[in-house]
Amino acid sequence: MNKEAMRFLALNSILHGHSVLEGFQDSVETMASCLGVDVETASRLANDLDSLPEVEVSENPMVKLFLNFYRNNAYTFVAMGTDIVPLCKFMVNDLNGQVSSELRIAYLGYLIRDAAQDEMYVDPFICDGVLHCTPQDFQYVQQAMLDAYALYLGGPVGTTKSLAKSLRRYTSLDDYSRLNEATTLRIFRQIVKEGKKATIYQRTLLNTPDLVETYTHTGCIIAFSDPTHKTVNWLMGVESELDNTMVMTAEMSTLQNYLLRSVRDLENVKVARGPGGNGKIMFPGVT
Repeated sequence: MNKEAMRFLALNSILHGHSVLEGFQDSVETMASCLGVDVETASRLANDLDSLPEVEVSENPMVKLFLNFYRNNAYTFVAMGTDIVPLCKFMVNDLNGQVSSELRIAYLGYLIRDAAQDEMYVDPFICDGVLHCTPQDFQYVQQAMLDAYALYLGGPVGTTKSLAKSLRRYTSLDDYSRLNEATTLRIFRQIVKEGKKATIYQRTLLNTPDLVETYTHTGCIIAFSDPTHKTVNWLMGVESELDNTMVMTAEMSTLQNYLLRSVRDLENVKVARGPGGNGKIMFPGVT
């Protein structure tokens, strides 16, 4: 695993509650080398990141309910005529300033098919698109929906737009952006300055897989790229380069052909960069 891959894994690590050093092979010296700082600075930064306090996304059960609902792609879409508008697409338009407050309220309302009000629903829940809650809680539904959406859109209250934008850009394997020393260091320091354990960003504006767990078992930074689990996105080091990565998409059926002894058979596989920025996975025995 080269330096750029370790930076990406370290950022993913703190988002999922692991120590930042787990992304740097449990070595503060490696962390320092990957970030272009001295060991003392790296050690202090690692301690600062790992000691940040855990913070609840909200104290309001209705807000937490809607936030979890928005983060589930199974029901979060609205049919508009012949078009299906998923929440993730609507959110991108909102981030780009293309959504009015009236449209935002209307769209979020359409995500809920109906509401059942009863005193027995002390703990609100959503089932098959139907909200179940007490009549008292129902009075605050619209505000809870807007507060939850604000968390989903921009992270916890007080999160700077710069940090939210960077986290969205540099944590995805689906839409990968290369992560250099300066950018990683800036993001880490912004997280420390915000004063909250990084897991809160994973529980609000991000929805990334825990790549540290996967890496521990496979030796690869890899995750399914589609809900059917037929393909994967695979972050790989570029052959003959010390600090360069590419994300390649591969069929699971293809990978299985190269798993001869264990799931770690592919941990040292790299990608060869070709003309036009294309890549070729250098599977064992393939030239």
